[in-house]
Amino acid sequence: MDLPPSCIPAVAGPPPCRQRTGWLLLSALAVASGAWLMRSHWNTDLLVAQHRQPGLPGWLWLLVTVQGDGWVMFAFVSALDHGRRTLLAVYLRCALLLALLAPLAKSLLPVPRPAAMLPGGSLHVAGPLLVGANSFPSGHAMTAGACAAILCLLLPRSARAPVAGRMLRFAIGADMALVAYSRTAVGAHWPADALLGFGIGILVAVLAVQAEKREPWATRLQTRAGCAGIALLQLLAVAEIFRLGADGRAAPAVAVALGLAALLPASHTLRRLMNRPKPAFGAG
Repeated sequence: MDLPPSCIPAVAGPPPCRQRTGWLLLSALAVASGAWLMRSHWNTDLLVAQHRQPGLPGWLWLLVTVQGDGWVMFAFVSALDHGRRTLLAVYLRCALLLALLAPLAKSLLPVPRPAAMLPGGSLHVAGPLLVGANSFPSGHAMTAGACAAILCLLLPRSARAPVAGRMLRFAIGADMALVAYSRTAVGAHWPADALLGFGIGILVAVLAVQAEKREPWATRLQTRAGCAGIALLQLLAVAEIFRLGADGRAAPAVAVALGLAALLPASHTLRRLMNRPKPAFGAG
């Protein structure tokens, strides 16, 4: 997952205001649609209709939905960041805020999971059967929305290949939207949970990009202590990704493949850390 420098252009500077406005509008649309859907009978009708129609096999939806796991996405962003720390800095800001928002929302609005509300046979559940009262919002959709905005806002726009850059950003956005949709396809969430989660994730990402512009964390992450902290998080990500196959959140082979891939950026960070000169004792 750690790509060679020649394949990764430098991270772009602060995105133009027009780009941020577009993402904020998309966030508002997703949140408004999800809020309306949550109060409508369409929230149930759409989910039941979705599972009534023949679709992709469950193992394929699990392959899509695992991308929304926070540790998997952290490893992916680590590979794209390639030591520059801007993408990681913004992602860490988002992860911290979403880690606070998601449990708070789930406790304030305890929405039962679809499998706890719908009669047996209504859903084709893929992965673990979730029946708790913690459906809103979808954490995977929040992560997907945040990463779509982060990557599309911060990956540079090449003047030499503008069409390729637009296609890449479109592919990233479409893939992350599919991750949010997959949460209903595996029977884990209502459509409103996915829409609201995706919109909240986008909003948090735009705010994180602005915060990074005002007070950069990237410079702190480039220090020896920051590099050590990132290496620790990357190794923790490897361990957590390997665990995905144990509880049914991903096929065991997929979890092993993702875990081995996540080792690459971790090993790259460890090499950088070991090659950094240690500060002289007593240096000011």
